Amino acid sequence: MCSSITLIVSLLVIPLVALGEPIQRVHLIFSNHLDIGFHSDLPDTPGTDSNVLSHYFKDYFPTAVAVAEEMRQRGGTERYRYLTHSFLVSLYLNDCPEKLGIYCPSTDEIAVFKNAILQGDIVWHAYPDNLQTEFLGDPGLLQYAVQLAHDLDRQFNLPPKRVISQRDVPGLTRAAIPILAQAGVAALSVGVNGGSAPPDVPKHNKPFLWKDEATGTSLIAFWHPGGYSGSSAENDPLDGPEDCVSVPGFNEVLCAVWRSDNAGPHSVDEIVDIYRRAEKNFPQAEVIASTYDDFILALENFLSTNTSTTVDSLLPVVNQEIGDTWIYGIASDPARVAEYRALLRLRRASDRWDEAAYLKFSRLLLKVPEHTWGVDTKEYPGDYSRWTNKELKNALESNVSGFRVAVESWQRQRAYTQWAVEELQESTKDNDILHKSIITEFHKEMEHLKSLPKNLPGSGGGHDISSSSSSPCRPSWEAQEEASGTNQGLVYESDAWRIGLDPSTGAISELVFLGGDKNNNNSSRNYRNSHTSGGGGDNRLPFNRYDHHSSINWASPDSLLAQIMYSTYSEDDYYAIWSHYSYTPPPVLVTDGWFYKDFGKPNSTVLGGAKSQDAYPTLQTVWQCDPSPMDHITTTTTATTAFSEKRRQEMGENSFHIVAQSYFKDESLINEAGGPAAIFLEITSPADSTDLFIDVIMENKTATRLPEATWFKWQPAVHAVDTSSWTMSKLKQNISPLEVMRNGSMSMHAVDDEGISVRSACGKAMLKVSSLDAALVSPGKPTPFPTVEELPDLTAGMHFNLHNNIWGTNYVMWWPYQKGDETIRFRFVVQVEAVVGEARVTEE
Repeated sequence: MCSSITLIVSLLVIPLVALGEPIQRVHLIFSNHLDIGFHSDLPDTPGTDSNVLSHYFKDYFPTAVAVAEEMRQRGGTERYRYLTHSFLVSLYLNDCPEKLGIYCPSTDEIAVFKNAILQGDIVWHAYPDNLQTEFLGDPGLLQYAVQLAHDLDRQFNLPPKRVISQRDVPGLTRAAIPILAQAGVAALSVGVNGGSAPPDVPKHNKPFLWKDEATGTSLIAFWHPGGYSGSSAENDPLDGPEDCVSVPGFNEVLCAVWRSDNAGPHSVDEIVDIYRRAEKNFPQAEVIASTYDDFILALENFLSTNTSTTVDSLLPVVNQEIGDTWIYGIASDPARVAEYRALLRLRRASDRWDEAAYLKFSRLLLKVPEHTWGVDTKEYPGDYSRWTNKELKNALESNVSGFRVAVESWQRQRAYTQWAVEELQESTKDNDILHKSIITEFHKEMEHLKSLPKNLPGSGGGHDISSSSSSPCRPSWEAQEEASGTNQGLVYESDAWRIGLDPSTGAISELVFLGGDKNNNNSSRNYRNSHTSGGGGDNRLPFNRYDHHSSINWASPDSLLAQIMYSTYSEDDYYAIWSHYSYTPPPVLVTDGWFYKDFGKPNSTVLGGAKSQDAYPTLQTVWQCDPSPMDHITTTTTATTAFSEKRRQEMGENSFHIVAQSYFKDESLINEAGGPAAIFLEITSPADSTDLFIDVIMENKTATRLPEATWFKWQPAVHAVDTSSWTMSKLKQNISPLEVMRNGSMSMHAVDDEGISVRSACGKAMLKVSSLDAALVSPGKPTPFPTVEELPDLTAGMHFNLHNNIWGTNYVMWWPYQKGDETIRFRFVVQVEAVVGEARVTEE
């Protein structure tokens, strides 16, 4: 009995490799968490992006260099290697953009820093920063994210980085695996935020093989739950023996020691203490300051020489989708999302991305999907009492400091799209026509996204809607004239489509694809490809327009499509987070703790009157417009400009262009919550086209701190579709909501422009809804909260989240937050495509 106890104790104190050889080498990783914004380690200094970047450049980088040199001068074997990020290093060394309002280093500071890189004291990994990869959305830009690190490697004659470090953000889509593997990435390390539920992967940093079965590619991956490294419960950043990355039979381990948010490099005393404790944990091992790449290379060598077994038998294999449970935050600033997605389309339209101006454009564009969207709202505004709309308005109009700082931080984060464009503007002095075209189209598209439907008589917005015989748009249906509850008088038909509108909400209650024009043309396909395809490994089959005239009705009065729903939430709704998502068990959760404030809205119900409800707008008027300008078709290249002009001429009798105007009868949704004054659905089916264009316009939305979300719902008739066939397009790869692992973001996903699709019940046709401006989709019953355990019921459809403010920090807390954003447009394209075998087909 005593000998058994002795054996157990020895195993805990001296970790062995499969009960055999003790650990021989410990790879220490020294770093701190990077938020490009959020929190500043300087007293009384807001954590804006500019303050944070300046602090790194002016203080942290020189300190890291000095600490590494001091450790060297001490003698002995202890060294310091500071892991940072290629985005920071690139800005610091190569054309530091002073227009960002940041501190840029002197020539002498750059020389010292370069020398530290050559000595191995400053290192980086294969990602630019801590990205929300799903939102990044574009294979080409994801490849560039890795290229940014590799460009620095070439600059210093270093081997290309092969390992990604991601902290805070709990997951990233499986669709990234083939793109990253092609870019030379071999492994991925994730340290999950200390309060967030980690995905259900092998725990405690145990490596596994994450496979994408469709492409046969894989990455070695290891997830650290409960913090960036170490134990958040014990407030110890050093990985203990049970948390260090290890593989059975391999006599080396990796132990990370991450300092907190923007806390900077370690001190000499900290480093010495870390070495002593690591040596105590592994008394027979050599402890070295290392890199992720050095550890993974050693692990690969071990795996390749272990001929007695296979990699799959040594490493668990995971092939499920691991989504990002923080992704719901990005819809807090829908205008920033739309601007970013527009620039992605413009970027894909060019083939000149190796030129200096484009590289600098792409570098700043990478900041947008970085996971920090604003300051820590526990600090700014740091207010949990002024929750009503009136109190918010008074605080903003009175220029209360905390509220002002928060807004300024959101404005700066959004400005990265404009700063990226300015990188191209600075190169137009050579009269670069393509640069000028991109800049012009971007500004034109952004102006359009703030526009109301054109040519409506009166002022719209639920005000004067008196008709005018001279207007190109005339009322074809008004609510006071219809009381039957049917869609009589609300059916519209073109060569390609027949739609019927629900007389109560204005949503689509009938949707039939008619197969196209008499000449079997498909003139709309160029539009789709110019906007939704391109770059980075999108290998699709040639287009095959679905031309089966069985007249599938994808909708019904009980299964509406394109339906707007506005939802408000109370503090009780946040129990979805406290009871399931929180990594800290509920008995430990305290209402004045950081997690409760970061992920909740404390006092919003008691002091602000927040309540839980779903509301649908009431249809007021449907306008039928002359088939004239296709203003919602924005262009990205000279070729598509010419195409758009051709489209304008094609609009004729075999088309329709309608605008359905609705409003909320319950004015408290506008006055006490954040509902818009009016909602428009602008629906266009051009002649000689197989695309149906649907724009959602919200006019004069109210800013509120109370939790809210706006949905664009798609729930096809169950008899018409195979509900299990729903897929989401992420990084140009189709992923099923039913493939998501536990804690892998079952309730919310970010999709690229190609949006969502579902097959017909017979399996021969596919309904596809592309989204140009909105990125988020919630499968099943729509919820903005991160659910972790139940797969969605897809009979309830798929739903675009146009906006929400559910997060309690880091993201935007109320929208609109600046003048000019009160009205916004979201554009969607509906298509029906043929299904050939098991392949989805679209035009090249």
